[in-house]
Amino acid sequence: MMLGGRFDVGHDFSRVASPDLLERIHRVEAQLTDEQRRSARWTLTWLEGSPVLALDDGPTLREGGDDQTAQADFS
Repeated sequence: MMLGGRFDVGHDFSRVASPDLLERIHRVEAQLTDEQRRSARWTLTWLEGSPVLALDDGPTLREGGDDQTAQADFS
Protein backbone atom coordinates (compact mmCIF):
# COMPACT_ATOMS: atom_id res chain seq x y z
CA MET A 1 0.00 0.00 0.00
CA MET A 2 1.23 3.49 -0.83
CA LEU A 3 0.22 6.31 1.47
CA GLY A 4 -0.02 9.91 0.44
CA GLY A 5 0.09 12.98 2.58
CA ARG A 6 0.33 16.76 2.75
CA PHE A 7 3.65 18.48 2.07
CA ASP A 8 4.96 22.04 2.12
CA VAL A 9 6.00 23.78 -1.07
CA GLY A 10 9.67 22.97 -1.62
CA HIS A 11 9.38 19.38 -0.36
CA ASP A 12 11.73 16.90 -2.05
CA PHE A 13 9.54 14.48 -4.02
CA SER A 14 12.49 12.76 -5.74
CA ARG A 15 11.72 9.44 -4.02
CA VAL A 16 8.26 9.23 -5.62
CA ALA A 17 8.34 11.32 -8.80
CA SER A 18 10.08 10.99 -12.15
CA PRO A 19 12.54 13.67 -13.30
CA ASP A 20 9.85 15.01 -15.68
CA LEU A 21 7.29 15.35 -12.88
CA LEU A 22 9.89 16.95 -10.61
CA GLU A 23 10.61 19.55 -13.30
CA ARG A 24 6.90 20.39 -13.59
CA ILE A 25 6.63 20.70 -9.80
CA HIS A 26 9.57 23.12 -9.78
CA ARG A 27 8.03 25.18 -12.62
CA VAL A 28 4.76 25.56 -10.68
CA GLU A 29 6.57 26.44 -7.45
CA ALA A 30 8.74 29.03 -9.25
CA GLN A 31 5.57 30.95 -10.18
CA LEU A 32 4.34 31.24 -6.59
CA THR A 33 4.59 34.43 -4.57
CA ASP A 34 6.25 34.41 -1.15
CA GLU A 35 2.79 34.46 0.47
CA GLN A 36 1.70 31.47 -1.61
CA ARG A 37 4.90 29.59 -0.70
CA ARG A 38 4.11 30.03 2.99
CA SER A 39 0.50 28.92 2.80
CA ALA A 40 0.14 26.43 -0.08
CA ARG A 41 0.67 22.73 0.38
CA TRP A 42 0.87 19.77 -1.96
CA THR A 43 -1.44 16.79 -1.49
CA LEU A 44 0.15 13.52 -2.65
CA THR A 45 -2.17 10.67 -3.60
CA TRP A 46 -1.70 7.61 -5.76
CA LEU A 47 -3.63 6.53 -8.86
CA GLU A 48 -2.87 3.09 -10.27
CA GLY A 49 0.55 3.14 -8.61
CA SER A 50 1.57 6.59 -9.91
CA PRO A 51 1.86 9.77 -7.85
CA VAL A 52 -0.69 12.57 -8.24
CA LEU A 53 0.26 15.92 -6.70
CA ALA A 54 -2.36 18.62 -6.20
CA LEU A 55 -1.36 22.09 -5.04
CA ASP A 56 -3.92 23.90 -2.86
CA ASP A 57 -6.07 25.99 -5.22
CA GLY A 58 -3.61 25.20 -8.01
CA PRO A 59 -2.79 22.60 -10.62
CA THR A 60 -2.87 18.84 -10.24
CA LEU A 61 0.25 17.17 -11.65
CA ARG A 62 0.42 13.55 -12.77
CA GLU A 63 3.07 11.27 -14.19
CA GLY A 64 2.97 11.33 -17.97
CA GLY A 65 1.99 15.00 -18.25
CA ASP A 66 -1.79 14.63 -17.94
CA ASP A 67 -2.02 17.74 -15.76
CA GLN A 68 -5.06 19.69 -14.66
CA THR A 69 -3.85 23.25 -15.14
CA ALA A 70 -6.32 25.24 -13.08
CA GLN A 71 -5.09 28.72 -12.23
CA ALA A 72 -4.09 29.19 -8.62
CA ASP A 73 -6.19 31.75 -6.77
CA PHE A 74 -4.83 32.50 -3.32
CA SER A 75 -6.96 35.57 -2.63
